[in-house]
Amino acid sequence: MKLKTAAMSLAVAIWAAAPVFSSEPAPSIKILTYNVGGIPWIMPLPKRRARFAEISRRLRDSSYDIVCLQEIWTAGDARRIWKESGFAHMARLKQALPFGNGLMILSRYPLGDVRVFPFTAREPSRYFLDDEFWAKKGALAVRIDVAGRQVDVYNTHLIASTEDDRYIALRNTQIFDLRSVVREYSGERPFVIAGDFNFPPRQKSYRILKSLLGVHDVCPDGQPGACGATNTDGRVDQIYTSLHFAPQDIMAHGVDFRWDRPYPLFQLSDHQGATAQISLAHLSPPRDQYATFEKSGLDEWWALGEIKRSLWQNLKIVSNRAAVSMRRVSPFDFLYLAYFGRRYGAFWSMDRQIVLALGKLDRASRQPIDRQGSSK
Repeated sequence: MKLKTAAMSLAVAIWAAAPVFSSEPAPSIKILTYNVGGIPWIMPLPKRRARFAEISRRLRDSSYDIVCLQEIWTAGDARRIWKESGFAHMARLKQALPFGNGLMILSRYPLGDVRVFPFTAREPSRYFLDDEFWAKKGALAVRIDVAGRQVDVYNTHLIASTEDDRYIALRNTQIFDLRSVVREYSGERPFVIAGDFNFPPRQKSYRILKSLLGVHDVCPDGQPGACGATNTDGRVDQIYTSLHFAPQDIMAHGVDFRWDRPYPLFQLSDHQGATAQISLAHLSPPRDQYATFEKSGLDEWWALGEIKRSLWQNLKIVSNRAAVSMRRVSPFDFLYLAYFGRRYGAFWSMDRQIVLALGKLDRASRQPIDRQGSSK
């Protein structure tokens, strides 16, 4: 009898210690970033309303939890897409200029602490003669709660993709702005940042962004199943996660809203959408970024130096144009000189921030790049 009782007690103990498997799926978010090409005029994509109606229909039939849209320039377009797509929540904050930043987030989860962060500099040195001047580009940030797990989501759109040095320099300063935004808004919280970055992975700006923000690309090039191009310039539409997420938390990634016509006869947009499904089951404090970067020389020290060079390169280009303006007298030239003064002041302030960041790195480790076992 005692033996039987002991056996039953042991069986009960083993059963109690056995892992409990829940039938509930692990929490995750499925996200899409998509530049819809919504410029109201001078646009090679015709029938904007018809295109947006089809985009909205596809979103309504999709399983996305979060949708980050770029180039939604008018309030009317934003209202129609929100209403027709069937998402419960929407974030879009208009800026001072006529068309704002063009950013919009659709969500099936309630959105908290909605904020917008304009970039320090947005337009190249041609000032208002460039169409980039009319968009106050920046980042749109929201906070979502999924099964008790808070995650920050950023939607952003950097300056247009071109090999022109003026654009590259400004794009690098916008990456530095993103670094400051993430540190201010998210702190130690996990985040996902998505949008139209206007540079493919082959460009140096891609390395700078990963170094400064300390993020994983959900779709790293050169690995099995890597995503394809989302624009004729390459894979410029991207999704990144903070280091709270491990690479195995990326459950799926791919391309949606694929082109069904050749360039330049795209049916819906001149971009394709980038997608990812990200598990929230294993969120942990961010790991040492130097231990998680790929072996490609990524380093915050190097990236800050590149941005510092970029902003002074841009100021040199702009100052040359200002010198020409000083030799002439016209309303445009006076405006350009005022613009140059603002740009110089903003970049001088950014330069001081970079110097402080470099000093902080230097105090933490005289040679942080040695942690990677590589040198620049």
